[in-house]
Amino acid sequence: RWESTASDGERSMMHQKIACAALLAQTALGLVPTRHLSRPRLAPVASMPEGLAAWGCDDLLWSQIPPGAKRDLTRFARDGVEDLARNRLQTMREVVSFVDAADDAPWEKGPWDTAVITWEADQAHQEAEAKARAKAEKAAAAKAKREAAAAAKAAAEAA
Repeated sequence: RWESTASDGERSMMHQKIACAALLAQTALGLVPTRHLSRPRLAPVASMPEGLAAWGCDDLLWSQIPPGAKRDLTRFARDGVEDLARNRLQTMREVVSFVDAADDAPWEKGPWDTAVITWEADQAHQEAEAKARAKAEKAAAAKAKREAAAAAKAAAEAA
């Protein structure tokens, strides 16, 4: 059984480096579909809509997220779909935490794409850890149940 001695920060940096390497390799090998390389530019969303601040968005976060997310959040605010807006804002906050740029840097496609890949790798890693934890807990519960049954049987035989 392999156990890591790396800290969370070291793991995070490792995930980020792996994601960067994967993105570079995909680009270099021509594995990125051309439709992703030549997308038409989307019309920018001017300013943060009313209501998003109450749902957890601020001007800094608004400046760091991609145009598509801004459009979605604008639509969610217009239509009053709070749960989708809050979920999207949480995801955007998580991805922004992986962007390799100054905290107040505006959104840029390259660093954002790398951050998304790193975030996805981190999500997969967290999911794998959760599954392993659940499996270990289930195994421990089964072992405790077997031991309790064996103790009860031994007590019954001794009586």
